[in-house]
Amino acid sequence: MKTSKESMMWYGKVNEIWESIGVDPCVWSSTPADFKIASKAVKALWKKEMQTKFPYTITEVSGNRHTWCRRNNFVINTSKGWAEIVHGLSHEIGYQKKLKRPHCAEHATLEYRMTKHVCEKNWVQSSNEKLSK
Repeated sequence: MKTSKESMMWYGKVNEIWESIGVDPCVWSSTPADFKIASKAVKALWKKEMQTKFPYTITEVSGNRHTWCRRNNFVINTSKGWAEIVHGLSHEIGYQKKLKRPHCAEHATLEYRMTKHVCEKNWVQSSNEKLSK
């Protein structure tokens, strides 16, 4: 199914936010994240969007694995980076909210709000500082 022009416009805004804070917007190889800060961000983003406490356990993975929920365990691939973490979480939230389809305009605006929140909370900068130590 083709992604709409409206969705692509919102994804363009997501990419602009990532680039404005020095993060590669590519979901395959973005700026790496610190696991503790990424976990905190995931829980806060879930709370902000779903109005409930984060319901899963969180585990760090690496390699070719994606950030996604598997058997009540939310796995975060910190090596793929911030853009992939937010994108994966937005898909899980979209699934829970029963959005029309994975890359609809509602999903794109959800990812935009989440990316903006990550930027406002300076989680990427904190993560970069922690990783440089």
